Amino acid sequence: SLAEIQVYAAASRAYQALEPGEKQEYLQSYDQACARYRELRQAYVDSKDWETEVPKDPRAPKRVPAPERFYALQVQDEPRFDNLSKKDRQRAIKDEYDSLSPEQREKLHAQHHEARVRHARELQEYNAGAREEFRSREPTVERAA
Repeated sequence: SLAEIQVYAAASRAYQALEPGEKQEYLQSYDQACARYRELRQAYVDSKDWETEVPKDPRAPKRVPAPERFYALQVQDEPRFDNLSKKDRQRAIKDEYDSLSPEQREKLHAQHHEARVRHARELQEYNAGAREEFRSREPTVERAA
């Protein structure tokens, strides 16, 4: 904003009016702040285990798609979308979804709700047993160097 620019300009003029000996104090403070930042950043980088990656359990329940995605999955393979690029196909499907009647949308939302209930049940079962079994194994996947 204009006020910030005016403050920066006034600070710049005041700094330029200082004698070289007076500027030294500010330069030392700046150098100390930069050195402290580099130390903190290096400590953060060193604290991370960048070489190992925890694998995801392939048996874990998959996320529930949104109602829009249910519609897209139903119509994406229809022949009317064959001549369109991926981007144009997605745009056309979205436009069609936006023009659906409330009754049609209600059906998609009902499918979404059923899938959420099923996902909650599967996740509960997974958390009860399979997850602990998977966690007990050692992680073996490593990021390629």
